[in-house]
Amino acid sequence: MADILKDDTDAAQSWVFGNWTTIGRPAGLRTGTTDDSEMRGITSAMGPGVLWRDHMKGVVGGLPPVWYEPPASVVNATVCVNPSIMGGNGSGLLPSAACPPSFRRSEIFVKGTEPRIDDRDMWIGGCYRLVAHFPVRQPFADRWAANAGAFSGGRFGGVRGTGAPPTPAPTKKP
Repeated sequence: MADILKDDTDAAQSWVFGNWTTIGRPAGLRTGTTDDSEMRGITSAMGPGVLWRDHMKGVVGGLPPVWYEPPASVVNATVCVNPSIMGGNGSGLLPSAACPPSFRRSEIFVKGTEPRIDDRDMWIGGCYRLVAHFPVRQPFADRWAANAGAFSGGRFGGVRGTGAPPTPAPTKKP
């Protein structure tokens, strides 16, 4: 859990919190805001996040930066995700040659749940392959993908429809 919360204090991982909450070392952060908390004229990053940052710099600023030793039941795996400012694409599978280098990220998994297949069939022409969950919906997915960059603020600019589901990728032996 601490590793998940750590992303909010890393400017490279959290475009919302990172620049406001980094203390120059690994740290887990939960600002305490909820969907039911009305904040007028301030965000959770700019308010509680900045208070936390300033307090923590004073509390741990002189201590060596250390992080938790992971338990034996936890493993790291490099997967293909989009860590950019808007995220939203990337397979979450092992990266194939088609996965852009900037999408490769180490993630923590409970041993035995880490991905075992790569994402070679998730890409077409250098773009993320959009496959509808139900074949009857593929024409709609293809039309959406054709205009994805125009209607999503660039979030899905590298998406293409395919009209066909991907073939299974080879599995990685444990």
